[in-house]
Amino acid sequence: MAEQTPAGLGFRSVPAEYRKRGYRHTASAVFCGTFTAVVAGQGPFVIRKLNGSAFQSLIIDLGLAVPLIFAFLWGPFLRRRNPVRFTGLSFMAGGLLVLLSGLAQSLWALALVLAGGMLMTALSRPSMGVAFRQVYPDRWRGKLLSLPNAVDVLAQVVALAVVGLMLERDLALHRCVFPAAGVALLVGGLLFRGIRGSRGDRTEDAAVGGRGVLAQAARSARVALGNHGLLLFLLGYSVTTLGSVSAIKILPLFASDCLDLTTRQYGYALAAYQVAIVLSLYPWGVVMDRFGAPVTAVMSWLLQLGLFVALFFVSTWPAFFVLVAARGLFQSGNNLAFYPIVMHFTRASETQHGMALHFTIWGLRWTAITFGLAWIVDAQLFPMRWVFLGGAVMVLAGVAVMVAAWRRYGKAPVAEDA
Repeated sequence: MAEQTPAGLGFRSVPAEYRKRGYRHTASAVFCGTFTAVVAGQGPFVIRKLNGSAFQSLIIDLGLAVPLIFAFLWGPFLRRRNPVRFTGLSFMAGGLLVLLSGLAQSLWALALVLAGGMLMTALSRPSMGVAFRQVYPDRWRGKLLSLPNAVDVLAQVVALAVVGLMLERDLALHRCVFPAAGVALLVGGLLFRGIRGSRGDRTEDAAVGGRGVLAQAARSARVALGNHGLLLFLLGYSVTTLGSVSAIKILPLFASDCLDLTTRQYGYALAAYQVAIVLSLYPWGVVMDRFGAPVTAVMSWLLQLGLFVALFFVSTWPAFFVLVAARGLFQSGNNLAFYPIVMHFTRASETQHGMALHFTIWGLRWTAITFGLAWIVDAQLFPMRWVFLGGAVMVLAGVAVMVAAWRRYGKAPVAEDA
C-alpha cells in the first residue's frame, strides 16, 4: 500500500499517488508564479515609476486583503465546494480580469484592474488551505509542498528578470506585460483545478439563505475563537506579520524614491530573493516535517529579524541586493508553514473555521498596512527607512506571543478526526 512506503529525505520516498498530485500542482505553479512576479512584484514599482501616488502603488495589495475580511461569511459557501476546483476557477477569473489591463487609459484604471485580478486570487486562499489538507497527507506535506513552492518561485525569478529588462527599455511595455500575466494565471488555474483528491462538504444544505449564512458564519467564528491555542498563535502571528509585511511592502517605494533604482535593478534584487527561496524550500520542508509548522514559522521570523534592522541602514544598491536576497533564505520557512500552522491547531473538520479566522485577521492586517503605508509616504510623516526598524520591533513582540502559544497549547498537533 502507498502509506507503507518508507519515509526518507528524498521526494521519491513519497507514494506515487501523491507525487502525481504534486507534479500537477507544480505545473500550475509555473504559470501562477509568473503572474505573481509581474503583477504583485513589478506592479507597484511600475505604477510608482509612472508617477503614481503611494496609494495607487499599494492598492494592488489591497485587492488581496478586502475579500478576506469577510472570510467567515463566505465560509459556508466554500465548504460546499470542491476546494481545488474553486481555487482553479478563481485563478481563471483573475486572469481574465487582468487581460483587460492593456486597455487601461489611466493609472487609476490600471491599478484597479490589477487589484481586481489579485482580489479574485484572494477568494481562493481559505479553500486552498483545505485543499492542501485533503490532497497531501500530514506525513509528506512538507516535502510535497516544497516542490510546487520552489517551481513557483523559480518562475518568478525568470519573470522578474525578463520583465525588469523589458520595462527598463520601455516602460510603456506594461500594456503588453500585464495582459500576458493574465494569460499565465488563466492557464495556471486550468491546471490547478485538475488536481485530484479533494471534495466539498455535501452534508450542508445547498440552499442556505441570508439568515442561514449569517448563522453558519457565527457558528464558524465561535468554533475558531473557542480554539484558544489557535487564537493566541494567530494573534502573535498577526503582530509579527504586521511589522514584517509593512517592511516588505515599503520596499518598492523605498527602492524607487530613496535608492533611485531602475526596474532592472529592482527586478534583479527580487529575482535573487526568489532564488534564495528556491534553494532553501526543501530544507525548510524537512524542518517542518520534523518539528512542525509553528516552530518552523517562529524560526523563519527570528532569522529575518536582523535583516529588517540592517535594511534601516541601507543606502546603496549592492547592500540592498544582498539583504533582499538573504531574506529569501529565511522567508521560505514561513511560506511553507503559512497554511499548516492552522492545521496544527485544528482537527480536519475544524480546518475551514480556522482558515476563516486566519484570513479574516490577515485581511484586516493587510488593509491596515496598505492605508497606513500610503498615508505615511504621501504625507511624508517620517523617512521610509524607519518602517524597517518599527517592523523589526513588532516581529520580536509577535514571536514572543507565538512561542507562548506553542508552549502552552500546541507542542503536539491536534489529533485527526476519527
